[in-house]
Amino acid sequence: MKRFTLRLDDNIYWRVRVLSRKHKRSLNNEICFLLQEALQSTEAVVVEQLQRKERKMPND
Repeated sequence: MKRFTLRLDDNIYWRVRVLSRKHKRSLNNEICFLLQEALQSTEAVVVEQLQRKERKMPND
């Protein structure tokens, strides 16, 4: 399961969960394309959630 945040504009974010074994870049492109088609918006941008990296490590 991969978690993504779709940025439609500066104020609107959608969280998307995708079950896929595809390469990350291919998956990003596919999600972005499908959502652009659905929303008819070329402004849709997929931003991958980096929840693990957001947590501060004790050694940092």
